[in-house]
Amino acid sequence: MTEAPVFLGAAADAPQPPAGFGAVVATFHFTSHVELYRSGMLVNDRPNYDIWVPPPLLYVDGQQVRASWSRWWYPLRPGAHDVEVRQPATARRRVEVAAGGLVRLEYRASIMIRKDHTDTQVLQWHNTAKLR
Repeated sequence: MTEAPVFLGAAADAPQPPAGFGAVVATFHFTSHVELYRSGMLVNDRPNYDIWVPPPLLYVDGQQVRASWSRWWYPLRPGAHDVEVRQPATARRRVEVAAGGLVRLEYRASIMIRKDHTDTQVLQWHNTAKLR
């Protein structure tokens, strides 16, 4: 990637790629849920409103690029590219980018956090994700 990624946020339109380039627009979402356990038994569950979820770690062709929980534009040379998110849950996709073209990807992570019944100690994280 020779051009820098551009943060688009929720509303901005994707810019035209530079001459001889195409682009990927990637949108990153997550949902997070907390389950509370006592002696191995589920006693309560709730949405996650108090545990920070780190931003996604995105790699394009093995090189880490900037990403956050929003929408980003990545200019790429035409051809096949490997797009991989490694955090919070792994998802991978190979995309074909055409000169002047735009490929849209959406990453959706589901994060389940198990805590003790006092809601103070994290016991386990379980993450799943899809990249479409």
